[in-house]
Amino acid sequence: MSFSDSRLRPFGIFFEKSLKDLINGIRSHNHNAHELHGFLTKSVSECREEVKSPDMTIKTNSILKLSYLEMYGFDMSWADFYVLEVMSSNDFQQKRVGYLAAQQVFHEDSDMLMLATNCLKKDLSNANALKVGIALNGISSIISPNLARDISKDLIKMLRHSKPYIRKKTVASLFKLFLQYPEALRDDFEAFVEKLHDEDTSVVSATVSVICELCKINPQPFMKLLPLFYDMLIEIDNNWIIIRLLKLFTTFCKQEPKLRLKLLPKVLNLIEKTTATSLIYESINCIVKGGMLTADDVDTAVQILELLTKFCASDDPNLRYVSCVLFYYIGKINTAFIYSFDKLVIELLEDVDISIRSKALELLEGIVNEDNLIEITSKLLKQVAIEEEDYTSTVSGISYKITIPIDYKIKIIKSLLYLFSLNDYENISLFEWYITILGDMCDMVLYLKTSIGASNNNVYSKEISGLGVLVGKHLRNVAVKVPEMRDQVVLAIIKIISNSNIYSELSSILVNLFWTLGEFSSLIDNGNDLIRVLISDKEGLVVKLSPVDLKTLFVCLLKVYSNWVNASNTGHTAERNLEEVQKLCKELIEFYEKFSVSVDFEVQERSTQIIEFLKLSFEALEVLNNKGSEEETSGEGQEHQLPGKIELPFLVSDVLPGFFNSWELVPIKQGTQLKLQKKMDLDTSVPFLTAEEIAELDENDVENSFYEDIDDDYNSEVKDQYETSDSDIMDENPYPKKNNKLSKEKIDNPFYLQDDDDDDADGDNAIKERDLLDMNDNTSDTIQTNLDRIQKNKSALLLDTNNSNSGINIQVSRPGRNIDNVSTTQSKKKSKAKKKKIKIISDSTLYNDELEDKLFVNTSSITDKTHRPKNGIDLNLKTNLKNFDFSKPFTTKIGDDEYIEEEDIDINQLRKQFENLKNNDDSMNFKDGEEEEVIIIKKKKKKNNNKKKTNSGKSKKKSKKSVAIIDKEDE
Repeated sequence: MSFSDSRLRPFGIFFEKSLKDLINGIRSHNHNAHELHGFLTKSVSECREEVKSPDMTIKTNSILKLSYLEMYGFDMSWADFYVLEVMSSNDFQQKRVGYLAAQQVFHEDSDMLMLATNCLKKDLSNANALKVGIALNGISSIISPNLARDISKDLIKMLRHSKPYIRKKTVASLFKLFLQYPEALRDDFEAFVEKLHDEDTSVVSATVSVICELCKINPQPFMKLLPLFYDMLIEIDNNWIIIRLLKLFTTFCKQEPKLRLKLLPKVLNLIEKTTATSLIYESINCIVKGGMLTADDVDTAVQILELLTKFCASDDPNLRYVSCVLFYYIGKINTAFIYSFDKLVIELLEDVDISIRSKALELLEGIVNEDNLIEITSKLLKQVAIEEEDYTSTVSGISYKITIPIDYKIKIIKSLLYLFSLNDYENISLFEWYITILGDMCDMVLYLKTSIGASNNNVYSKEISGLGVLVGKHLRNVAVKVPEMRDQVVLAIIKIISNSNIYSELSSILVNLFWTLGEFSSLIDNGNDLIRVLISDKEGLVVKLSPVDLKTLFVCLLKVYSNWVNASNTGHTAERNLEEVQKLCKELIEFYEKFSVSVDFEVQERSTQIIEFLKLSFEALEVLNNKGSEEETSGEGQEHQLPGKIELPFLVSDVLPGFFNSWELVPIKQGTQLKLQKKMDLDTSVPFLTAEEIAELDENDVENSFYEDIDDDYNSEVKDQYETSDSDIMDENPYPKKNNKLSKEKIDNPFYLQDDDDDDADGDNAIKERDLLDMNDNTSDTIQTNLDRIQKNKSALLLDTNNSNSGINIQVSRPGRNIDNVSTTQSKKKSKAKKKKIKIISDSTLYNDELEDKLFVNTSSITDKTHRPKNGIDLNLKTNLKNFDFSKPFTTKIGDDEYIEEEDIDINQLRKQFENLKNNDDSMNFKDGEEEEVIIIKKKKKKNNNKKKTNSGKSKKKSKKSVAIIDKEDE
């Protein structure tokens, strides 16, 4: 330090920068990032020089600036020793700066904590209460298991300090100490619990608060204090302590259910007597979250719900929010409790606070019904559709202009979708309205995705793509579970896929849409037009789809083609001639060939398989088409041609539908397949069939071989079909060989699916059966379903692609319905109209397993939990208390692997252990010619004999030292 500095410092003149100067410099360079970084780097370099100064004022000032610069990302762990020096200062201000920096420098694995232990013990015994308080605050922030073990006894002694300020801070510091070193709580439990009877209320409050927080982690050691806490709840008048006790009883009630009977009347009485809003809320919270409110306790529920209703009408948004939270928990106990509060919940959906609206969404499950579902949906979708900055809400007569965030809009759509499908659509009376809403939701999700892409905000991109999957699943589920609405669902799906933006912005919805479109493509009459629209791909969007979408599309196109080719007479058979079927088959082959060299193996494999089958079908169609042309030229084969029917090869008429129509799919409960896999007990070492069974099957195969039928009957059928004379085609039964083969297969094949109409397969019935088979229906149930559909003149979807500019236009025709008469009848009987019963197929269950069903809990309506990022900051306290067993006695480690109990420690055993360790190391630690210098330390015991003994002589030769502990009685 220069002479001028030493002369001017006593007068308050400094030449180094203070913290204020550093902050002013940062603000002056804040306009340029490069200049700011240079200034900060220079400041750190200056601090590195100043911290080496012997002047504690300069050193302290440098540590203070480093603590501030650490917020800008500069590491100051290199200054840990200088921080310890400032902590050891006798000046109060300097010591406070040192403890502040220690919280940023000293970590759990820091070696400097070992050096700081003596400093902490010295400060804890300081006569200045302020310095003791600083040390206690610092301990709470830098505590580690080793440090906690070293200073635990010192903190326990501080509980008996004469000043309440120190006792209160000591209790607060013990919370962090008990988390790191639970043994201290077990060993000094009585001394800690004594503070519940302290004469100062602040000490009692701090003790109750610490116990409350410890019980959240491990309530085991405090369960025996339940009578004491109950007496405090009755006798004490401090509202803050009562609130902490209520929180404490909330934890205890979860551990001891019998506590409810004694505690519930007291809490209800407390609600009636007090006027403090905070205390009333905590009492209700204790009843609800503590498990005191049961599903059949209606009186208690009514009493607390009346109070929560008043809270929801409060001007305090915090009170409204916490009331919504309690409403949610009460609804989880029994939905009937909140069922009558539908108007209140609907009002909360338009609250000025978005967080309150978000909580109100979780209450909808308890109040929704078929009467208010449309109103709720209208209000919520309006919030999704309206621009964020233009929404206005009115609360208490005051108009607020608020913005609606995207995450809230996403939650709205998720909540509505969950409400729609609740209990097999029990709240939906108009499925046409529901399907329309799903289409509108698709447009809204697409708009959200487009707006996110325009703003380059990818935070919610994944969630919005998930919404597309949900909407697609709901459309699929309606088609599967509500058979009467399948034509409307197919119509809505075609409308959705006509939007080219879907392929580029919201392709996640396409998997379920393609599957549904293919599964119920029999409802589409002009499927050829739909196929051409999908495979034309003028904008190249289909080729860019993901492999999952393409695999589903491949099967969808094949199903649509199969159903269109084999469809019965529906009035649009002019286009479905053999040439048109062959032409469309060729177009499909060209489309699939685009993906035969795809980089995705499964896409390549599926496309190649379909191409090979379609090529075989195309060749068969070509042969049949050539044969038909020859017959037309000769003028034969026209008299007995069925109206609207065309002859198709066996591959197209039977094999292709057989790929998809063997069984009708039914919905199953979510998770059934997973549980079925767990139930299966498969031993791979045991063969499926024994040798006798295999031999029997071989004999049956020889006698009734399906391939023998193929060699004989099928080959003769193909030969008769393509090589017979023209007179054979004029026969009444156009497929004599085929019918004989199928009849034989019915008798010989034990796995053949029998139809109810098989016995009447002649004459007109045979023609009718063949027509139904062409419609891809092999089971009696499916045949009956199609008969009912035809007889009732169900609507057919007409696909009009003439106007290419407007996309796909769809008209729904109901040929057997007089709209005028229906409308007149409905107007006359409007007052007596009843809800139309619609058949809904419930989920099938393979077996009843209530225990495993609990594993598949619906989480749609549960409060969203924010998960910590993988590399984020963990704000959870690290603790060893959670799994600590207080029932085990204290143990001490001796050597490497030997443990003895504290109460059984024997001084002679310890002496022998140390002597054995010393003898084992003598030969290794000393060389020849060296003598060991032995320092004898006397260990005195408390006895009446206080005579002093002199130590033995010491050798002055250089040697290593060892210490022997000699008992007073051995001398």
